[in-house]
Amino acid sequence: MLVHEEQCVGCGACMPFCPKEAISVYGIAEIDPERCVNCGLCAAYCPNDAIEGD
Repeated sequence: MLVHEEQCVGCGACMPFCPKEAISVYGIAEIDPERCVNCGLCAAYCPNDAIEGD
């Protein structure tokens, strides 16, 4: 999954939906590629369309 830094506002709306707890928010969302399984739930719940699949 890819975070578009210019669109992410760091709201954290994506975090509770990640089944692998791969997302942290420090200003903007960061996705740990080692934990991410590309399920797309974070992208589905991002209110700013700042996350997309690779």
